Amino acid sequence: MLVSNRLPVTVAGPAEEAHLEPSSGGLSSALGPIHEAGDGVWVGWPGMTNGGSLSRRGLADALRRRRLTPVALEPEVAAASYNGFCNSTLWPLFHYFVHLAVFDRRWWEAYVAVNRSFARAVARTLRPGDRVWVHDYHLMLLPELLRRRMPGLRIGFSLHTPFPSAELFRVLPWRRELLQGVLGADLVGFHTYDYLRHFRVAAIQVLGAEGDADRIDATGRSVRLGAFPVGVDAARYAAGPDADGQTRAELERLARELAGRRLLVGVDRMDYTKGIPERLLGFERFLELHPEHHGRIELIQLGVPTRTGAGHYDALRQRVEEIVGRINGRFGSPEWTPLKYLYRPVPFPRLYALYRRAAVALVTPLRDGMNLVAKEFVASKQGDGDGVLVLSEFAGAAAELREALLVNPFDPDGIAAAIHRALTMPAAERKQRLNALLERVCRREASAWGTDFLRALEETCANGGHLSPGLVAPAPDELAAAWRAAGRRTLLLDYDGTLQPIAARPELARPDRALLSLLRRLGASERVEVAIVSGRDRGTLEGWLGALPATLVAEHGRWLRRDGGRWEDLLGSRPPSWLGRVRGMLEGVAAATPGSLVEAKSASVAWHYRGVDPELAGLRVRELVERLRSFHEDPPLDVVHGRKVIEVRVFGVGKANAVVHLLAQLPATGFVLAAGDDETDEEMFARLPAAAWSVHVGPGDSRARFALADPAALRALLGRLARAGAGGRP
Repeated sequence: MLVSNRLPVTVAGPAEEAHLEPSSGGLSSALGPIHEAGDGVWVGWPGMTNGGSLSRRGLADALRRRRLTPVALEPEVAAASYNGFCNSTLWPLFHYFVHLAVFDRRWWEAYVAVNRSFARAVARTLRPGDRVWVHDYHLMLLPELLRRRMPGLRIGFSLHTPFPSAELFRVLPWRRELLQGVLGADLVGFHTYDYLRHFRVAAIQVLGAEGDADRIDATGRSVRLGAFPVGVDAARYAAGPDADGQTRAELERLARELAGRRLLVGVDRMDYTKGIPERLLGFERFLELHPEHHGRIELIQLGVPTRTGAGHYDALRQRVEEIVGRINGRFGSPEWTPLKYLYRPVPFPRLYALYRRAAVALVTPLRDGMNLVAKEFVASKQGDGDGVLVLSEFAGAAAELREALLVNPFDPDGIAAAIHRALTMPAAERKQRLNALLERVCRREASAWGTDFLRALEETCANGGHLSPGLVAPAPDELAAAWRAAGRRTLLLDYDGTLQPIAARPELARPDRALLSLLRRLGASERVEVAIVSGRDRGTLEGWLGALPATLVAEHGRWLRRDGGRWEDLLGSRPPSWLGRVRGMLEGVAAATPGSLVEAKSASVAWHYRGVDPELAGLRVRELVERLRSFHEDPPLDVVHGRKVIEVRVFGVGKANAVVHLLAQLPATGFVLAAGDDETDEEMFARLPAAAWSVHVGPGDSRARFALADPAALRALLGRLARAGAGGRP
């Protein structure tokens, strides 16, 4: 199932004459072949708000035959969401025009309402086994809304605009909600790795998530990130010259109009992100610097109308027309008009003719998610075509089309130089560059883009999505049966990230009443041993959990206290001599790293970096590990990398030894369940009896037999065991 803001057709005309017309835009063009090749449904808004008119005019049946499902929206809500939040808040912000972004709560509420309407429409339309592929910034809340309704649904999301730098994105008041919405998907696709990286950093900074190059771990789920650059229908452009008589006629007419002059072409929607004024200023500078080209070239600039009536767009159109008039007034003559400007859409035969005849294409947006014009121009050159692409380095297409002449669109001298170079480039170099571009554009066309994304979505979901690769959640019924059948039971539970979510600072992770009540119920029976096996210091564990009927294991296994008794030192020695020096070094690192802190314990010291900028954190971690490797001490030190923490402890101290020591003290145990979330718990899993129920909490690889999404899922499972009671054999 495809889901986008607009269907590939739009209801047009007055109510009494309503009919369907093809929708404009690159997204419809890219998704159209994918929809036609499959058997799924496409859900979207048909461009009208009165659903009853669809039925009265027979349009509902027409949509159904095309496997298109319309979403009904109220007029005011649709306008506030689309024209307001989408195009006056997110569009300028995502394209780095933050000064144009308007933050209006009423628009936000309309955006939420529209996303909820889409969620209801998708839920009504779903069939067993469906995958849902959600598209673009209009529907960033939809993945999470669908995940809440159908937790096992396979969901992909693709963003077709840039994703701005985290520093810019964070000015949005609803930044958290948008990130959480997108992270309801299993796979999130971007056009370039830069956009992916910006999104990952934003999620880490705003949500406190963890992540690496292609993954974000948030809210107990592991979400895969990928770069999937969209392509064009290259076959359509390959057939262009022979498609029909109209195309051939347009080619011949354009040749007559040019009268031997070389053609430069620009094709853009009339949007402030496209850099049309800046491009024309670069063209003007070119004419100033290179009079030898006067009368020998011609620039045709298409400005396709969009969002007419909006203040910014009307002002943009006026500015473009002023520049056009000035250029033609300065350099034109009765025999030569250097710049022809057309403010209207053109049919495909004329567009193809412009691409095909152009010696140079000027594609110089100030910021663009991809820009398919660049790829369309290249695709039109299949066969014996010739031409040079001048491309903005701030277009997403620049990441792929490196053989173009890349320019800074804010630099008119640079644009002028690129135009001159394109017009004077030797034929062999032109051919070499164009062939490389053609090979890439034709190989990575729209159908390949869709196939790659859907294949990656299947692979992601096949690996369990939110669970560790290859692991599944324990079957609750089977677990409860084993619990009831056992004579004695032992629970070995990590605290941070396992029973309680990771907090921004260690002291903020105090147990809530529900957790204390759950642990008290579990430990109330003499047949149940509850052990909290934590990296926390003795004082914190005793203050938070000391009143419970539970064994406490502190500092990753150095200290053990059985159910209200005295603390036992499993290390059996004084603090190591190097502890003070290591602590001093870590405090120096913390002082130079905003957002980090040092936690000192009796025989270890930890550096927490949960609040540190992720790029700085990565640098500091590498530096710190390298420095710690230079310590050669007796007793030797051990460096353990946990969840946003590096802990330095005495070698040989660990949860595994403490668990083995505890199990040896207990009567024969018929049921052992151990749960943890990071590397310090892996050593515990490795030393458990083979029949133990070892559970990794959260995303990531693990030695455990099973996995659960988050602390809430573990609590729910423990709650079921508590309700099962502590009966059984004495």
